[in-house]
Amino acid sequence: MFSFEFAALNYAASAQNQYAYKMEGFDQDWNRVGHRRLATYTNLNPGTYTFRVKAANNDGVWNEQGAAIKVTITPPFWQSWWFKILGLVVFMLIIKHLYDYQAQKRNVLEAKSLANLSQLKLLRYQMNPHFLFNAHNSIRSMIMIDKERAWQMITELSEFFRYTLLNFNKVEASLEEEIKAVNNYLHIERIRYRDSLEVSFQIDEAAKKCAVPAFIFQPLVENAIKYGMYTSPTPLKVAVFIMLNDGVLSIDVSNTGELLKHATEGEKKDEAHGASLENLKQRLELMFKEQYGFQVYQENGWVHAKIRIHYEPAKSGRKVLQRLFMKPKELSILPHTADS
Repeated sequence: MFSFEFAALNYAASAQNQYAYKMEGFDQDWNRVGHRRLATYTNLNPGTYTFRVKAANNDGVWNEQGAAIKVTITPPFWQSWWFKILGLVVFMLIIKHLYDYQAQKRNVLEAKSLANLSQLKLLRYQMNPHFLFNAHNSIRSMIMIDKERAWQMITELSEFFRYTLLNFNKVEASLEEEIKAVNNYLHIERIRYRDSLEVSFQIDEAAKKCAVPAFIFQPLVENAIKYGMYTSPTPLKVAVFIMLNDGVLSIDVSNTGELLKHATEGEKKDEAHGASLENLKQRLELMFKEQYGFQVYQENGWVHAKIRIHYEPAKSGRKVLQRLFMKPKELSILPHTADS
């Protein structure tokens, strides 16, 4: 709101002077206000105007030239061009944030669904009917010969499946827990195969605290024994090497023999175990994305199944996942076959 006061320079009979004004750009016609010398305006839109005023003397003669002044109404900041652009950018960012949030929710739900499906498949693989059948036959035959060893085998089998059933719904576990479960499994296999199986361990104590996908270890050992028995001379040797060095966890399970290129006729019927390595890779992908390496290869008479995961110590003492930097050869994932 603002006002103008004006006066005509006629002092003979100033009370009889008359006035008229208009705001060009706002008023269409002159506002004749008689002797009043005040003009008031409110709520003019932003822009540039010209205020004009003219006067008539006591004889009624108008000065058509009058007087004029330019008026500029600046817009409030929320009507300025830069604010409109800023508002548009903020609006687009909000829309993008909402879209990303919804996409993230969908990804989380999808990841949980995949993880649950993977864990359910994993439980089925762990309950391998061939393993159960062989363990049952071994126990049945051993009861008549060595009841103490049969009881030991039943105890180890119970501990192994107790760990499986209690932890099948977990996405991750400590490597120390995994090693204990594998030891239970190996006790059963040593009783089954006796002198035909030799297993050695070399484990870095620091590596036992690392978090890994649940049941990542046992399928590697089971594959080494199961498929090594086809190609290895007796006794089959299985070597487990686990090391944590500069934040890189290496798990190498190797066995003597050769890498099978084709499954046997019996193995074609047993798809559960052949798919366990594919399941293992899926769980590595869920937990570590591209920050892991997995290889199955043959070298110098040994078949190696090797996993590498990169960790970095954080200030809190926990291990934070970082991108894995390794040679391209070490990062390659061999095509999966039923005999892998």
